[in-house]
Amino acid sequence: MVNVIVLWQTVYIQAALDHLAANGHEPDPADVVRLSPLGRPTINLQGRYRTTNRAPGGRLRPLRTAG
Repeated sequence: MVNVIVLWQTVYIQAALDHLAANGHEPDPADVVRLSPLGRPTINLQGRYRTTNRAPGGRLRPLRTAG
């Protein structure tokens, strides 16, 4: 399960970086190297989990906007 979470977090981190770059906000490479999919408070490894082999609807959920 940890591998699935790390993969999913990594996919969304890359999507966020791509979104920033596409909107003219190129992140500092020194900041990017410090990003990690681990250690997020949203990770809860208690309980049962159902996974699929693809994102819902074949695409990622929309990123949240700052605000």
